Amino acid sequence: MSDNAPLAPPGARGNQATWWCAALVALSLAVYGPIVRHDFVDVDDDVLIRDNPQFKPVTLGNVLRYARFPHLGGVFPLTYATLASIAVIARGEDGLISPTPFHVVSLVLHSVSVILVFLIVRRLLRRTHDWAAALGAALFSVHPLQVEVVAWATNINALLQAFFSLLAIYLYVAYAQADETTASPRGMPRPALVYAAATLAYAAAMMSKPVAIVLPLVVAVLDMLWIRRDVRMAAAPVGLWLALAVPVALWTKHLMPTPSDVYSPVWLRPIVALDGMAFYVLKVIWPAGTSIDYGRTPRWLLSSTALYWTWTVPVVVAVFLWINRRRALPLVACAAVFVAPLLPVLGLTPFSSQRFSTVADRYLYVPLLGVAAAVAWGVARSPRRAATYAAAAWVVVLACWSGIEVGKWRDTEALFRVTVARNPRSVAGQSALAFIAAKRGQTDAAVSGYRAALDVNPAYTPALYNLANLLRAHGRPDQAIPLYRSALDHSGEAPRLRNNLAVALAETGQLEEADRVFLTALDGFPDYVDALIGRGVVNRQLGRYDVSIAAFERALSIDPNAVLARRGLAQTRAAMRSASTGRATTTTTTTTTTTAETP
Repeated sequence: MSDNAPLAPPGARGNQATWWCAALVALSLAVYGPIVRHDFVDVDDDVLIRDNPQFKPVTLGNVLRYARFPHLGGVFPLTYATLASIAVIARGEDGLISPTPFHVVSLVLHSVSVILVFLIVRRLLRRTHDWAAALGAALFSVHPLQVEVVAWATNINALLQAFFSLLAIYLYVAYAQADETTASPRGMPRPALVYAAATLAYAAAMMSKPVAIVLPLVVAVLDMLWIRRDVRMAAAPVGLWLALAVPVALWTKHLMPTPSDVYSPVWLRPIVALDGMAFYVLKVIWPAGTSIDYGRTPRWLLSSTALYWTWTVPVVVAVFLWINRRRALPLVACAAVFVAPLLPVLGLTPFSSQRFSTVADRYLYVPLLGVAAAVAWGVARSPRRAATYAAAAWVVVLACWSGIEVGKWRDTEALFRVTVARNPRSVAGQSALAFIAAKRGQTDAAVSGYRAALDVNPAYTPALYNLANLLRAHGRPDQAIPLYRSALDHSGEAPRLRNNLAVALAETGQLEEADRVFLTALDGFPDYVDALIGRGVVNRQLGRYDVSIAAFERALSIDPNAVLARRGLAQTRAAMRSASTGRATTTTTTTTTTTAETP
């Protein structure tokens, strides 16, 4: 088959493609269907969904208010609107948010994305090898590296971005192939309309998760190396996408600046990137021991023998592709499609998650399109059926493998017991298990777990924060204060941290400083009800009744159901009346709530 042969007419193949799509959806549901019975996991699911104060209830004002503060979750407009919409459906009569609707949406997004992968590869193969395209899409669907994205409710942001990215790629490929001739195929929209739709999909992908800014590189390599249009024909459409990416990149850089606490010297970054590529290549081939926390940080790499050899893996692959570029140019395109979406998270520039690990399964969702296309291309070109049977057998193995991996995501404890078993130095795993022990009243075990996490990474904010909360809850606010301060040193803007530090300061009698810290928390999040209540309490104790009343009233204007604010307001007014008549009264101290968070 010629790689740039004319497109085969749809004809009867359209019906065949429909059956392949149905089979791929059935396969995806069979593997990932159990997640609809899973709970949330206390890794972002709690903060962004289950315990999100702006979802209690969901209102347009709450959504817009939260969207102004990306440091609270790092989510972007389309993603947050989607999460809020699902929360409306998921909220029960008891006020609790059910995880099931979120998992259902994840399943739907993944299933549709699998169909898009099939359609993209099918178009690249010129509609002549549907079975090969289906095998590639099946591998994309059931590879164990996809489990983290599909089973983790918070990763709806990655699934949403992937859906729009894959839609943009499909439409761009359709545009490029239609533009090869002067006339559009019968029944197809004009190329300009297809390109416009692709551009809208690209914009939606960036609004879901800005990592999609690298998509122009993906379509450029498919256009020039697989479809083989002239560079001059690809320059304008790809150039427009690059122009759209610039303001998104600058805005993202402004909202989420380079973290200062990630160890990443410039000379080490290319080696970190090559090590990450080697890790991903090996995981694609043999995905054993997948984990939410690999602990593969730049500092770890510097102390490991991996520093001296892993970089050779991508170098060898690149040399092989270069030598065979004339015979296998689509494979070069597939490799570029695999690498391009990873560029923002390879460590060439530092990013916040490198505190825990440079590599993560969730980064591979869109890049696996390149693997799917490579498998389909190889099977389609093979003259022997053995290649098809081998690929099909490997898909079955991966499906069974993923079915087992899905089980570890049923709840927080199951997830992190597996994580710690596979990576005993996982700070996220140790901290999460300590949090679970604390909820069960196993204080000594919880303290030991947090200390174990901090021994590995003294700057791990969730462990510092939760250990401080635990110590304060057990009457040791003086020991909690330095932990809160240390967590703040490593977390930047963190209203919850500042709130709880202020509470601890108030409990040790440092009322003036507590008030100043409450104010800094409110500078970062003016509508933070807990901080307003805390400020009301502290100022009542300082005798500044007007300030106290204003703080409580502001809290009630945001959340009319805030019982502590209503009670505090009544106590402050009573204290004010007593002070004005010269009578002393005893009032009950109102404390602010302490929000615990897990890694």
